[in-house]
Amino acid sequence: MADFKTDPRAAKLKDQGTWVGASGGTESSFTSRSGIRMLYCWNPTTRQHAYLNLDTDIIMTQPEVDAALALN
Repeated sequence: MADFKTDPRAAKLKDQGTWVGASGGTESSFTSRSGIRMLYCWNPTTRQHAYLNLDTDIIMTQPEVDAALALN
């Protein structure tokens, strides 16, 4: 679970509402090429999609997603 006191990114995200599995909750988790367990999510409060790192329970930045999916 993310530590909102020591992780500034987690603290910022905690006030953005609940992230749920995208596609109406039908998205399934998967393991990326780099071994990170990920889930594609939707936030109805911010109306944004993002990937959740299931190992750290923190929403990933785009550079982190690109690296995990070996897009670079």
